[in-house]
Amino acid sequence: MKVFTYGKDNELIADEPYIQDSCYYHGYVEGYPESSVSLSSCAGLRGFIQYESFSYRIEPLDPHRTSKHIMYRSEDRVGNLACGLKLKSKEHSLQLSSPVSHKSDGPMYIEFAVVVSNHWYRQMQNISQIVSEITEMVNLLDDMFQSINIRIVLIAIEVWTNENFSVASSTSGEHILEDFNNWKQREFVHRVFSDMEGFVAETAPSAGMGYTGNACTKSFSHSFAVFKHFDVVERALIFAHNLGHALGMEHDDVNDESCENCIMHCCDMYNFSFSEQSHIAVIAEDISGKLLCLKNVPSAESLASSSGNWMHRKYFYNSYKKLIYTLLLLEFFLTFIEIVFVVG
Repeated sequence: MKVFTYGKDNELIADEPYIQDSCYYHGYVEGYPESSVSLSSCAGLRGFIQYESFSYRIEPLDPHRTSKHIMYRSEDRVGNLACGLKLKSKEHSLQLSSPVSHKSDGPMYIEFAVVVSNHWYRQMQNISQIVSEITEMVNLLDDMFQSINIRIVLIAIEVWTNENFSVASSTSGEHILEDFNNWKQREFVHRVFSDMEGFVAETAPSAGMGYTGNACTKSFSHSFAVFKHFDVVERALIFAHNLGHALGMEHDDVNDESCENCIMHCCDMYNFSFSEQSHIAVIAEDISGKLLCLKNVPSAESLASSSGNWMHRKYFYNSYKKLIYTLLLLEFFLTFIEIVFVVG
């Protein structure tokens, strides 16, 4: 994976740093194959557990000390993740009895690039930390999308170390998308061959925004997210929501109780799953031929970092299954969970 930064004279610097990828784990709860667990142990234990309608998050209690952790129900700590798009749900003509049985022959791959604004760089002042947080976020993204047979492969990160170029803060999400596209077409598409791009904006009127149903249209295949005030899981949810729009998904019906507060909820997503409505929308886009750019398999080098976490699945399962079982048992006795514990 390439990392782009800028020198003192604004010259572009391309690097391929070593990125630790042996600390990401995907799995599920034994006996519940539809559950999902995505954790990283790169700097303490961090991630999420999705079990039926229950969503849990775990993170270090103190980011500077990784021995103590906190685990809680997602809805107890979710921020304002309202989407900038104002959409009404619509019926798709494709009717499926079981989304799982209608997966395509092989997975689709979104080769994803992330561009970081100068504002966030000035906040962090650490390229390695930025790369680590983006990598961790994309690991969570990848896990969310695997349920609908889509893989997210991070192929490039660009950090605007000197200035924000032509993309400025705006009271309009549309203006941010338009400005970023102008820069992308002029500077980015000729050196990074990504399917979709995510821009980390400074400020905006919403947590994030992207175009709908334009995954394979280069002028509209990008989205933005505001990272300020949000942690890595919430950032992953924002980008997952925006990528969902690009894949043809609209906002979930708020009256549909089959997948409450799922990823495509308009405002308060804290369930790390896609609804059946969202899955049907992607299948409809695929059948119509609008997702052909996602059919090509990325290079083995690009897949290595994305697929590496699956090699550690068994180790994760053996190490943490007792923790998961304990948490699930607690669900029957507590309506609110906020546990501080030490990972031994």
